[in-house]
Amino acid sequence: SDEQRHGKMWWVSQWMVAAAAAATLSYWAKLKGPKQYATGVEERVEGLLDARLLGQPLAVHQVSDAISEHLAQPWSKKPLVMSVHGPPGVGKSLFHYLLGHALYNITDMDSHTNQCPGRGCPAYKVVFGLDYLQTEKQKQVEFLRDTLTSHLSWFPESLVVMEEYDKVDCEVRGLLKQMLDKGIESSINWGKSIVVLESNTGYLELLDLREKYSSRNEISAEEAQKVLKDKVFSKWAAQGCEERVDTIKTVSLIDLFLPFFPLERPQVEDIIDLSLHRRLEHRINKGELAGLRWDRAVVRFLSSRIEFDGIYAIEGAKEVSTVLARYVTRALKEYTQSSAYDATAWVALEVSEGGKGLVARKSERG
Repeated sequence: SDEQRHGKMWWVSQWMVAAAAAATLSYWAKLKGPKQYATGVEERVEGLLDARLLGQPLAVHQVSDAISEHLAQPWSKKPLVMSVHGPPGVGKSLFHYLLGHALYNITDMDSHTNQCPGRGCPAYKVVFGLDYLQTEKQKQVEFLRDTLTSHLSWFPESLVVMEEYDKVDCEVRGLLKQMLDKGIESSINWGKSIVVLESNTGYLELLDLREKYSSRNEISAEEAQKVLKDKVFSKWAAQGCEERVDTIKTVSLIDLFLPFFPLERPQVEDIIDLSLHRRLEHRINKGELAGLRWDRAVVRFLSSRIEFDGIYAIEGAKEVSTVLARYVTRALKEYTQSSAYDATAWVALEVSEGGKGLVARKSERG
């Protein structure tokens, strides 16, 4: 009968709901990483960013101070929102990667088993692809709302990263404004969370700002904040999604506009030097070398192999790993395959006699 059929369908639907809920609980239960910020966040954030995110001191110091202030508040309705601006390859993605490890005290950052973001630190959520096709818009807006609601209900102390947020349309921006201003649901308080909005917008404005001064160290946080905030406002106002006063309110929900300036040769050389140290640690841990030494001539040679446009590295630090693989890895490989190789000895890395490459030799001293 129709009544029996409807009754059976009701039980099936209830079973499907229960199965979905059980699957969700099972998934979250399997996540191994911390679900809250670990103690000592402030010290770890500043220490890790200072040590590993080179060339962007203006942004780094603002972040550590803002997080200290945010977490010191006994209660907050709104998360700390930071908008990160700059060209590709200057450290924007590395920034939130390091921040995630510092917040949840994930110490195996350089291990191949590291699952952060992922199962190793499940409260760290990266949202990709906020620029949707018109035909998918409503479905994707609902998916974004459901994704964030589900995540934040489990992890009220989250690090939420939204990449390329400058490309979002009116509907998505309206959703973000509502969530930041009014909250998500009455049962969810994400006031302790941290939101990072990543964007390439403002790149040219940062270039103009840099050209005003002889050194990037002369640029103030207030001036950089105003330049980037005005750029975001003008871009959003031009979209015509809302009244001007509402656009002003939306922009004001962002606490910090952080400048990631194009990298110049001194910053690139610092990154090369740090990368050499990290490769050295890896080879020592594998028992391949007792130690490795090099001088500034090696660093200058490697930086000369990176493409610059005037004073700026065209791709930021993206070429560093390729250049090191091409010259450093090759030199060490040739040494370890030679008759002079001694795993217990120090190795000196030097510019070759013709100046076109690097050579690795057994060193008499460390």
